[in-house]
Amino acid sequence: MISFELQIKIFTICYGIYRYNFLWNTIFTFFQLGVNPLVRADGNARYSMIAIIVGAVLNTILDPLFMFVFHWGIAGAAWATVISQVVSASLLLVYFPRFKSVKIFL
Repeated sequence: MISFELQIKIFTICYGIYRYNFLWNTIFTFFQLGVNPLVRADGNARYSMIAIIVGAVLNTILDPLFMFVFHWGIAGAAWATVISQVVSASLLLVYFPRFKSVKIFL
């Protein structure tokens, strides 16, 4: 019974840390989920795929680096995800002036 209570406490602490840092990621995730289909619909599926893959590969590299090398633990995993999503969203943002079929006026 003590083991189960300890697991719940550890889960609660880790979830709180990850959730707080991951909240910063929400705006970039929503942007990426919204713009990625627009880039594909514009006829540039390759660029769309590259933007998503760059974020995924960067997250795969940064996760162990932040968690084990910098000893940030769960917070490091959360920040690695945030950084990766920001890079991926930035790549999609760079595509805005290149839209052929969709004109966006800022």
